[in-house]
Order: sequence, then C-alpha cells, then structure tokens
Amino acid sequence: MTSTAVPVLSLLGLPLLGAVATGGGLGPVYALSSVLAAVAAAVACSRGGLWWVTTGTPVVVLLIALAARAATDSGTGSSAALAAHALSWTSHAFPVMAAATAAALVTTATRAARGVGGKGRS
Repeated sequence: MTSTAVPVLSLLGLPLLGAVATGGGLGPVYALSSVLAAVAAAVACSRGGLWWVTTGTPVVVLLIALAARAATDSGTGSSAALAAHALSWTSHAFPVMAAATAAALVTTATRAARGVGGKGRS
C-alpha cells in the first residue's frame, strides 16, 4: 500500500463501519469510530498530509453520516422531506464532526511538538 492509502482508508473506512454497525444512526459507536478514524489517519499520514487529514475530517464525517441516514431513513419520499431531514441530520452530525476534528488537531499538534514525520514528505 502506498503511504497515502492507509490514512485515506482509515479516515473513510472506520466511520463507514461505525455507520453500518449502528444501522445508520449517529450514536456513540459512530462518534467513537469517527474520532478513532481521525486519530489513526493523523498518525499514519506524512507530515505534509496532516493538513489534508485535519481539513478533510469534518467533511468525511458529515458526508458519511448523511449518506448513512439517507440510506436507512424510509420517510424521505419527497424532496422537501429529504431537505428537512438533511438539515436535521446535519445538526445532529455536528458534535461528531467537532469531536473528530478536535482529535485530528490534537494529534497533529502532538506530532508537531514531537517533531514526528520527515520534512517535505507528502
């Protein structure tokens, strides 16, 4: 595997597994899997990739949450209902996004303070 594949698969795969395990819910399993994914991706990526992990985490967490909820919610028949549900799902996903992003930032700051990762690697 390339040096980029592990962080990308971690960041995408763990929240996806958490969403599948909870049946599309945004419960504690999804939140924990999202936080672990952010930390794993930040640890596994190169120093140049830390920026991508930190800024990509909230987007990935939100998109997976919305996709999981849309796939499991049977009450989204019309486009108006889908829009109303999507707004609710986004507001419920926000704390998970914030926690995962905070975990990525703490891991990034820890790596920077320790000097982990070579300069110029990306």
